[in-house]
Amino acid sequence: DGGERVATVSNVWFPDRRADVLVAALDVEGLAASSGAACSSGKSERSPILLAMHPDQPERASSSIRFSFGPETTETDVDFAIATVRRVLERQPG
Repeated sequence: DGGERVATVSNVWFPDRRADVLVAALDVEGLAASSGAACSSGKSERSPILLAMHPDQPERASSSIRFSFGPETTETDVDFAIATVRRVLERQPG
C-alpha cells in the first residue's frame, strides 16, 4: 500500500484463497513460501501480526503468503516465483 517496508520480505494477499493450500502447492512446484508472518513461523493459527495490521479484514491472515529474499536471490529466481504462483493460481479455484 505504499507504506514503509523491509525490502527482503513481501507479504502478498490472495483474496478467496487458503494460504496453507497455496503454500503446499508452491512447495510441490519447488517454491518456498510461508503462510504467516516471520514471528509466527511453524504455527498453524492465524498470525496475530497480520490480524493487527488489518483489523477490518481478518481474512487476510488466512490468505496471505510471505516471500523472503536474500542477497543470493536473482532476477531469474523472482521470475520463477512469479510464474510458479501464476501457474498454481490457475490450477486452483478461487
